[in-house]
Amino acid sequence: MKNFLKIERILEKMGYVYWDAFVRDAPSLLFVPLESVSEKQIAAKSAAKAKELTYPESSDVRKRLRLLKRLHAVEICLLVCLVVLIGLILFRGL
Repeated sequence: MKNFLKIERILEKMGYVYWDAFVRDAPSLLFVPLESVSEKQIAAKSAAKAKELTYPESSDVRKRLRLLKRLHAVEICLLVCLVVLIGLILFRGL
C-alpha cells in the first residue's frame, strides 16, 4: 500500500489519476490522463470504490467465500474417503 501511494503521488504530479486495478497473473494498475475523465466520473468512481471497500459483500470477498466453501466441500469429501478406507482396512483385517 505504501508503494502504491508513492506511485500515485508521482503520477498525479504528471497529470494522471488512478482509475482501476486488475488482478490476474500479476496485479496491474490503470492510471488515465486527468484530462480524459470528468470530475463527475472521478467522483462516481471514488464513491463506487468506497462502497466496495465498505461493504463486506464486495465482489472480492464473495469470490473468496465461494472458494473457501468449495475447498471445505473438498476437505469433507476427502475426510469421508479416508474414513471409508480406514473402515475397509479394519474390516478386512478382522
